[in-house]
Amino acid sequence: MKKFLILCIFLAGISAMWAKDDDISSMLGGLGESLGKSYAGPLPEGFCTNMNSGWFNKAPEDEILGFDLELSLVGMGTKFEESDKTFEINNPVPITISKEMVRNLATDLVEGNNVPEGAQRGEITRLTDYIWEKLDGEGDEKTIGNVNVTAYGPTVVGSEEDEVMIVIDNSGLTNYTDSVTGSNYKLSDVKNRTIKSGVTGLDLPILPLGAFQISLGTLYGTRGTFRFLPPIDVDEKIGKVSYYGGALQHNPKMFLPALDILPFDLDVSGSYQIFKLGSIIKSTAWTAGMNVSRKFGWDFLNLTPYAGVMLESSTMKFSYDYELDLDNGETEKIPISFDVDGPNKYRIPLGLGVRLGILNISGEYFFAKQSGFSAAVAVAF
Repeated sequence: MKKFLILCIFLAGISAMWAKDDDISSMLGGLGESLGKSYAGPLPEGFCTNMNSGWFNKAPEDEILGFDLELSLVGMGTKFEESDKTFEINNPVPITISKEMVRNLATDLVEGNNVPEGAQRGEITRLTDYIWEKLDGEGDEKTIGNVNVTAYGPTVVGSEEDEVMIVIDNSGLTNYTDSVTGSNYKLSDVKNRTIKSGVTGLDLPILPLGAFQISLGTLYGTRGTFRFLPPIDVDEKIGKVSYYGGALQHNPKMFLPALDILPFDLDVSGSYQIFKLGSIIKSTAWTAGMNVSRKFGWDFLNLTPYAGVMLESSTMKFSYDYELDLDNGETEKIPISFDVDGPNKYRIPLGLGVRLGILNISGEYFFAKQSGFSAAVAVAF
């Protein structure tokens, strides 16, 4: 029994994956590139949205040299909508299927056609060969057929009870009459050409992410932030998970004293980060924009509301082997690689920081195409 590891990093900065029946590499391994993109689509939407969250909660001081240190634990989350949990491909896309998948289809057809039990095995073989020939299957060893399909079912965050269904193109599939038993099969019927992929969803209502964060300033009105998770082995087959990135904030009041008339602090900022899950997933993300904040209170006891306008971009790259079961009992692995861009091009964060002695607690909600939230607890000096 394989383990399934959900991409969920707990707020303590520990990469802990919830145990299930299959891991994500196995899920993707049952799908080719075209279906893999649709199936995995919501994962980069949620994950990349999280990566660009929680970087800033106040502007740096406009001073040449100062000491402002924060050691933070930051957590982010993106909630999935019902529309994220299913997909449907109506325009036929090419996919490579195995003869074993066709045999499973033929088995379902024969068992549902009241064929005597003693005659089923031979009829399954003959029907499999007929469909395979019509689908242009090639070779006795590789047994690979390239066909157009439509598909529907759960995405990676969808139901664990449902599975991705593949509907093969019925071009050239006419009604079939078995030469031995005389059984008839209407192969043009949509129901009769649906293949169960065995790939289910992971039933994820929300995708969380967390990391350690260190912020240090101030040098000529500039503060730097480093975010990280130490590399952790999550599975022998998958490898290590790691997450790291950096950001800079600069207060333009440092060199533009005329801005002192503004009733708030401001900064221009940017960030860049990388997340890796073994060799299966690599995600990169960046932000650039402006934030404003206003402190009410004293250095060690205050409220600081803040807001911003940020441009952003993110990409998640998937690399895995699509596994085909061959007639001879072996498995052929076909390398698959594709990129999925994150949904957001900009975001508007609104948040509040609360300073209580050496503790700085902050939380924000950001408005974007894919909205979400973040929170952080910091020890500040």
